[in-house]
Amino acid sequence: MHKRTQRQIRLKSGVMFAHCERLGISRDELARRMEVSSTTAYRVHSGDVEPSPKFIASFMHVTGEKFEDLFEIVEQAAA
Repeated sequence: MHKRTQRQIRLKSGVMFAHCERLGISRDELARRMEVSSTTAYRVHSGDVEPSPKFIASFMHVTGEKFEDLFEIVEQAAA
């Protein structure tokens, strides 16, 4: 029997803190610049939620980085 997998986009480990440090700002300030809530930034950072297209585009814009430098695609067994 073939097991199905589910693919999810996830923020790479440590990338948010690294960019906050590089920019000299807090995570709250990063969220403000991205025009997302601090709660959303925390939930994406902790892996509780998948980043939305708006979050992805905003994070790329604020940091000046490419998708593959900020995010990874992970596979999980489907329930």
